[in-house]
Amino acid sequence: MTDLTGRQLGSYRILHTIGKGGMATVYSATHVETGQVAAVKVLRLDALEDESYVRRFEREARLIGEAKHPNIVGMLDFGQQDNTLYLVMQLLTGGTLARLIRKSSAPLSGMQIARLFDQVAAGLAYAHQLNIIHRDLKPQNVLLDTEQNAYLADFGIAKLINQTATQATTAQGVIGTPAYMAPEQWQNEPVDERTDIYAMGILLFEMLMGNPPFESDTLLGTMNRHLFEPPPSVVHVRRACRKSLIGRSLKRLNSVTTQWQKWQTRSSAV
Repeated sequence: MTDLTGRQLGSYRILHTIGKGGMATVYSATHVETGQVAAVKVLRLDALEDESYVRRFEREARLIGEAKHPNIVGMLDFGQQDNTLYLVMQLLTGGTLARLIRKSSAPLSGMQIARLFDQVAAGLAYAHQLNIIHRDLKPQNVLLDTEQNAYLADFGIAKLINQTATQATTAQGVIGTPAYMAPEQWQNEPVDERTDIYAMGILLFEMLMGNPPFESDTLLGTMNRHLFEPPPSVVHVRRACRKSLIGRSLKRLNSVTTQWQKWQTRSSAV
C-alpha cells in the first residue's frame, strides 16, 4: 500500500504509520483546523477490490459510530476520498492489553486485572445492549490510554443480532481468532452474547496466567481443545490476586450475562 504520510484525508493530515493489519493500515493524523490528534484507519487498495472487506470496513464504522461509550474506541469521522476509504478514530497511545500482558516483568496485580476486566466488560455490555456481538474479543483488540484505561476496539467482524452479517473468516475458513473462539464459532453455529462472554473468560484467564487456556501448534488441535477439554486450573494464582478479583470481576461478568438474559426474554416475548 502506498504510504500516505503527508497527505490529507478529509480534515485530517496524515503524520506517520502506527501499524498494519490484514486489511488496513493505521496512521496517526492531526485535524488541520483544530490540531486534534487522531488515528486514521485506511483500507488497503487491494482490499478495496474485495466487496466483503469493504462491507466489513463500512460495518465497523457504522457500529462504532453507534456505540458511544467510555470504554469503546470513539469514531470521529468516516469517508472516502478518491480510491481511499478511511475511518478516523480516537487515538490511544498506551498500547494494547496483549502488549501489557507480555511486557510485564511480573504478573499483573489483582487490582490491575479487576480494573481492566471491569472496563472491558462495561464496554462489551453496552455493545450487547445495542444488539452488537463483537465476535473477536482478545487482548490485541483492547487498546489502552496512557493511564492504562481499557477501550474495546476492532468491530470489523462484529454482527447485529437477528441480522445477517457477512461471514468474516481466517484463511482456514473459521470466524475470529482461534485462541479466543467459542465452540459455536468453530462449528459455524449461530452466535449471541454468550460468544463474547466465553471470550471474556479466556481474556480473564490470560490476564491471570499470562497465556490463553487453549493453545496448540495446529488449528485442529486448538479447535479440539476448545470443544472437548475443560479449561486448565488456576489454583496456583496468588491468593491475594484471587481475592481482589472476586468482588469486581465476577460482578461485572454477571452484569454482561444479565444483559444476555434480558435480550433472551425480550426475544421470547416477540
